[in-house]
Amino acid sequence: MPQEPGDVGPPRPEEPVAPSPLWLRPEAAAEPGAERPAPEPLGERWLSDRRSEPPPADEPEPDDDAPAPRRRPRLVLAALLAGAALAIVLVALALRDGSGERDPAPRAQTGWSAWRPAATADPARGAREIAERVAGRYSASDGGRLVHVEGGRLRIDDLRLTVAVQLPPSAGGRLEIFSDPGVLYRMCGLGPDCRVASGRPSVARHLLLRRAALELALHSFRYLDGVQQVAVLLPPSAAQRDGQAVYIRRAQVAPELRKPLDSTLTERTPTIANVKRSPDALLVQQLTIPALFTYGFTPRDRRNRAFLLLDPLSAPENQAPGENPARPRG
Repeated sequence: MPQEPGDVGPPRPEEPVAPSPLWLRPEAAAEPGAERPAPEPLGERWLSDRRSEPPPADEPEPDDDAPAPRRRPRLVLAALLAGAALAIVLVALALRDGSGERDPAPRAQTGWSAWRPAATADPARGAREIAERVAGRYSASDGGRLVHVEGGRLRIDDLRLTVAVQLPPSAGGRLEIFSDPGVLYRMCGLGPDCRVASGRPSVARHLLLRRAALELALHSFRYLDGVQQVAVLLPPSAAQRDGQAVYIRRAQVAPELRKPLDSTLTERTPTIANVKRSPDALLVQQLTIPALFTYGFTPRDRRNRAFLLLDPLSAPENQAPGENPARPRG
């Protein structure tokens, strides 16, 4: 039998109801052949039936003032606003934490260092970029720049330089010649004859200068195409009879070039006051003490070239870190 208005649930199974179009009234479908009335629009029929049907007895009356339908959009909006506020706070904290650091930019996760020169294919330009970058990271005792650094190809007065290293007597005492591509850096203080203007020569300051020389060399080997040797002329001091240089070949620092720079040198540059307590102080000593030489130049030869003569410092106390006053002072 037809389902009575107000019944809830499907029709009783013992009285199946024949399917009929939704737009037919029950009385029209009962008489075959009877003229079918014009169909009513589905939307109007559904609305009229819904208005005429009383709500089920167990269904609660709708509350027009209930906020439930609007609660979810408000919660989503609140969550988005909270996320945006958190992001702004995190960015502000990151900027504030880095504002007082000498090296605020962290190393890129996939890079060797946080900074790299732009002119990697031109060793002369790339060396100038590296010189300016490294010089700006080292401070004197008065807070100013420790030294200025000039960088370029292995040349002096437009003469191509060939490196000649004096081997110790135990190695035969002969000169070893290196003419492969390289770069030359010259450190110059603000005092007379390129001396460091502020403070006194000390073991700590000399260590800091050698750390800067090592950083120059590492950047040069890593980023400048074809560079196989780096010579860094240190600023003179009244305590030195001859000029000193740090001379490093690529093979000597090959392990350091295969790992990130901050694994060798700490991201924050030490000062003269704390350089000996820096975590990288021992490694800097190990890499730069054997690379420390006195230097000089020869006049040009028939091939229009000059030699950079390097003589290793042979004092035994220079071979191990410590507080011995005979150690190099700069």
